[in-house]
Amino acid sequence: MNLEVLFSGFGGQGILFISKMLSYAALESGLNVTWFPSYGPEMRGGTASCSVVMSDRKILSPIVLRPKYMVAMNYPSFNKYESKVLDSGFMLINSDIVKSYNRRSSVNYLDIPIQSMAKSISEKVFGNIVMLGSLIKVMNKISMDSIFDVFTSYTNAKFSIEDNKRALKIGYDFV
Repeated sequence: MNLEVLFSGFGGQGILFISKMLSYAALESGLNVTWFPSYGPEMRGGTASCSVVMSDRKILSPIVLRPKYMVAMNYPSFNKYESKVLDSGFMLINSDIVKSYNRRSSVNYLDIPIQSMAKSISEKVFGNIVMLGSLIKVMNKISMDSIFDVFTSYTNAKFSIEDNKRALKIGYDFV
């Protein structure tokens, strides 16, 4: 098994955080993992992306060129990477921001209104966690419990672990 995921969005949308949570959960599940971030010098507003490769074998390259799973948190990310998604792959799209687009018939698109769903939890930003919940449901390789475990170890103290768990479950149940 070799799973390649590409996360992308604006800096500040939590792309690096959710890609780390997935990576740590995969490690705790006994998989080999690479986590390869790429971002501009801007802290917020610049483009951020992250390649995550998970495998039960040795990983030869940390760079994801043709992802089976793609997370697009904004339109520039969708526009830049959509053509790279493998045929029969999955593209999870933040439909609160990316409203309309052309679809390839060979790709499975999931429009997920992450900000709208996250607002039911808190005024704080949990949209990225909602997206992570949807992604793990679609991938069906990493358990919710594995993600819950890494939340306990790696979540910033200013964000409630229970709120993160609720956001993850909302995203998971949406798909």
